[in-house]
Amino acid sequence: MYDVREFGVVADGKTDNTEAFQRALDHVRKHDGGTLSLPAGTIITRDIEIPRNVQLRGAATRESVIAEAESWIGTPFVPEARACIKGVGTDCGRLLVGVYRDVGVKTPTLESLPNFGRGWFLHKAGDDYLTIVSQFAREVPGPQPGDIVMYKLGRQWAHAGIIIAWPKIVHAIDPIVQFGIDGQIPHVSPRAERKFLSPFA
Repeated sequence: MYDVREFGVVADGKTDNTEAFQRALDHVRKHDGGTLSLPAGTIITRDIEIPRNVQLRGAATRESVIAEAESWIGTPFVPEARACIKGVGTDCGRLLVGVYRDVGVKTPTLESLPNFGRGWFLHKAGDDYLTIVSQFAREVPGPQPGDIVMYKLGRQWAHAGIIIAWPKIVHAIDPIVQFGIDGQIPHVSPRAERKFLSPFA
């Protein structure tokens, strides 16, 4: 996925973005097509033809995050596979990256994520998972639909879910991507420390 802002497009409702938008379209077309992500706001251009192999995706909304997260329900939990394919397999971290990426949030690449195999956090301290999520979401004081809740297990921020309507979340936990209720998540103490992060902040 490409972001039109990387080509100089400004969604301020005043700037003529025709040349910058055309550069973005040409770049995507020349690289075998793909998706061009649009930011929130108004993009002004003159007439532009969208190539057949280029799709446009609007800015992520809380509603689009919720709908995308719910569409992953039932996907097998397969942490060792390093997969992120809806209906085939994913893990907890790749689920977050996959959902936000698919609605147009700029996330780390899947290839750049470490392997979070079963129990990876048991004998390790640090903020590995939190560091990844912090690349596309900022800490916020409370839960909102479409945001992320992260749980500290032992010495690591080691589990997370996408908030549907607090306390209901979608998360990847053995055996499948499923709904969960905060305080009733297997292997997560109801007293576990939690953080809320938002790509909308």
